[in-house]
Amino acid sequence: MTAKRITASSRFGVDYTGSYSEANGIESLNSHRVNSEFDLFLTKRFFYRVPSIEYFRDPFTNIDHRLTLGLGVGYEIIDTQKTNLNITFGPAYQQTIYSSSNEGQNNKQGSAALNLTSDFERDLTNEITFIAAYKGQLSNPNTGESTHHLEARFELELTQRLDLDLGWVYDFTSSPREDGNGDTPNTGDFRFTTSLGYEY
Repeated sequence: MTAKRITASSRFGVDYTGSYSEANGIESLNSHRVNSEFDLFLTKRFFYRVPSIEYFRDPFTNIDHRLTLGLGVGYEIIDTQKTNLNITFGPAYQQTIYSSSNEGQNNKQGSAALNLTSDFERDLTNEITFIAAYKGQLSNPNTGESTHHLEARFELELTQRLDLDLGWVYDFTSSPREDGNGDTPNTGDFRFTTSLGYEY
């Protein structure tokens, strides 16, 4: 689910991606990610991101809660009527609470991080838009070392403000933390998504 507000000098967005499933009454997937950014344009192409906020939860990757707060500077590489491509870079602070840990390990870990994001949009027709987004975070090994989140989707315009999104998501963590049972989560996760978007 996506909500955006764009003015001549600013841009605000909130994006939620969630997945939940059960098999034979047993939970097999429970992942939630919320991103929010506020961009303040200093020129037509150069902007400050003040701030960016991300909340992530996925007990199956041993992450009970993860909150990342960041700042950044960004640049619109391409800004035409049909195509938009921007990139943002900046520092952040990340706080992670793990679902379980080995004896002697702290369930809560915090660290500084670096954020790198890129967003691409291309109008294929008047009703169909292709959107791709990448977000990478570099932190210390206690909080995953480096994480990568990639989304690609087709946005189908249902009404002037309401859209249907069909796409896929890939998440990668270079150093997932071992849980209290001694199991290490997979480094990568791939899934298909369906969501609604609203622009105002």
